[in-house]
Amino acid sequence: MAEIYGIYDWRALPLATAATLAQGLPASSRVAKRISNVAADRQEILLAIIADRIGHVAWMLSQDGQDGKNHPPSIFAALTGTDRAPDGFESGEDFEAAWTVITGGEADA
Repeated sequence: MAEIYGIYDWRALPLATAATLAQGLPASSRVAKRISNVAADRQEILLAIIADRIGHVAWMLSQDGQDGKNHPPSIFAALTGTDRAPDGFESGEDFEAAWTVITGGEADA
């Protein structure tokens, strides 16, 4: 709240005011991440998926990849607590539905 509203002691606010201000924070804020129980916002998750895919390609080209051992850990899994990212989506609505499941809340714009 300090970055957006300049409020350093939110506990001094009335509860309804603090809740209203917290709801208005962007999805990338620490409070919004904590409310939705997600460690990353949409951009961070997409970057994690990209990094995982590039790491997987590099692993496949290594001797370990050719032997099928020592697969690199998933950054996406560490951020979201799920096993792996979806392979793709048929529509924007499918993406939004999957995002809602990942974040445990409503899809943000």
